[in-house]
Amino acid sequence: MPRPVRFPVNEIFDSLQGEGPRCGIRARFVRFQFCNLTCSWCDTKESWLAKSGAWNWVEETDLIDRLRGARDLILTGGEPLLQPLDRLALPGARIHVETNGTIIPTRPLEAVLRDGTPLGRPALREELIRDWTWVVSPKLSNSGQPGSPEALAWWASRPWPFFKFIAAGPTDLEEIAETTRQFRLPGERVWVGLEGRTRDSQCRPALVEAIISNGWNYSPRLHVILWGAEKGR
Repeated sequence: MPRPVRFPVNEIFDSLQGEGPRCGIRARFVRFQFCNLTCSWCDTKESWLAKSGAWNWVEETDLIDRLRGARDLILTGGEPLLQPLDRLALPGARIHVETNGTIIPTRPLEAVLRDGTPLGRPALREELIRDWTWVVSPKLSNSGQPGSPEALAWWASRPWPFFKFIAAGPTDLEEIAETTRQFRLPGERVWVGLEGRTRDSQCRPALVEAIISNGWNYSPRLHVILWGAEKGR
């Protein structure tokens, strides 16, 4: 039997899923600490590194106890794929993962973050994780971070992930169009949301019309519309 592990947890909370293909569902969220990227517009910078914000190591058994009973679990971060997520496959739970698309889950991981924090996990089993809802968020040049064409090609080759982009303006839509062409991402699997943390930032009809005209799905950011930048939402 595998030995129990610890998870770096920034916060656990109940709310509505604000974005993507399951927008509006009631769910329990786990935000993991640590990310392999540092995007310029990130709205959870407190989850990047060891000293970015308040967080705790939580034993696997304690974390499972806190998640038990939730029908929908949303694993986010930070970057969840830095963690052995298959240890959290609770029977009866529908698991949804938000990932930045730079990590191939079926490979063992050994990483050292920019602050020197070492992280590692075994390979995840595809026969398990393919039944989860995966929302892959490739980062555009507006993030200031490099992507991973190899990892994105891996995700694009599978029929089960969805892809979510965040756009600040028309130029970003051009980059999204190029990415979807390069990796042959079908429009029905692509969601595009609007960058920003205020209600006004989410009310841009002309940009939404451009998203629709490109054959993509529009992803409202309900948590921003309802609660702005409030944490735990």
